Amino acid sequence: MATTSSEEETSPSKKKDGNAIPRAFTIFVRAVSGPYRGRKFSMDIDVKRQSSCFIGRSTGRKFRPPRGLSMPKDSELSTSHGEVKLETTGKVFFIDSESTNGTRIDDVELEPKKPYELTISKPIKVEVGAGEYEFIFEQKA
Repeated sequence: MATTSSEEETSPSKKKDGNAIPRAFTIFVRAVSGPYRGRKFSMDIDVKRQSSCFIGRSTGRKFRPPRGLSMPKDSELSTSHGEVKLETTGKVFFIDSESTNGTRIDDVELEPKKPYELTISKPIKVEVGAGEYEFIFEQKA
């Protein structure tokens, strides 16, 4: 059975322009400054299996790769600093978890607990704790 254009527009797996909604990404993280300067990390985010990645000083399981980013050497990073969340719409957000020292993305200071939409088509400058990081999103097939 063929689908009509109105069905395609409302399909949860397609955008209105007919392109597939991103369902999974690898987030490549490069430490530009701070205690992890020069190191590279990666996190995996997937709408069906794991829609959030967590960033913090905690060494708990949810902060370990590929589920998150544990940076215990950064004393200015909160234990549970923030979260990268992939929505079913394909949009990606960063949420500051009421961190002590705050979060800046592309020079914008985030409000705690308020989702901030990320422009994933280009590298993103993320300042958390004592470090500056570059996030690059690569869509998975």
